[in-house]
Amino acid sequence: MMRWGRKVKQQREHLRHAEAALEHEVERERRVDAVVSRHEMSRRRNHFGESIEIAMGKRRHA
Repeated sequence: MMRWGRKVKQQREHLRHAEAALEHEVERERRVDAVVSRHEMSRRRNHFGESIEIAMGKRRHA
């Protein structure tokens, strides 16, 4: 009977660790998504700006 109790305790502890890891991964994914979306918006704005400059004949020299 003692071994069964120990096994249940180990399983609970393992589940706690797994839940914590999942929460950490979800938070990390949220931060990565935010960075990617900011990068994408910046790229779109930059591309749009370059298109206007090309149309106006004011190509930037980088």
